[in-house]
Amino acid sequence: CALPICSPTPDPREPGLNYFVLIHTTRPNAIKLATFWREHGLEAFAIKPPSLNLYKVLVLPGHRAGERNAEDVKALERHIKDVSQKWRLQVNPRDDLGYYLEKYNP
Repeated sequence: CALPICSPTPDPREPGLNYFVLIHTTRPNAIKLATFWREHGLEAFAIKPPSLNLYKVLVLPGHRAGERNAEDVKALERHIKDVSQKWRLQVNPRDDLGYYLEKYNP
């Protein structure tokens, strides 16, 4: 994918760090979501894991497990919650943006 919301490399994540995953969805919806999130100030990427048929939309930067309660990670999570609400109100109320943390282990 040559779009800026798709990872320029196979995966922009750093091994061992935790990342917020927003949703698993189709390619068109992943591109739409990542674009919307970028327009709202978050570094979102659409990535297609080799083992899945769906794209994964995630937000950078990642953080170490012990940093979960750091203020910058809490601020990122608040921003994710705010943009999730905007997405549901402005674009698609049916998307389940029940984000979660995932440790990247390639």
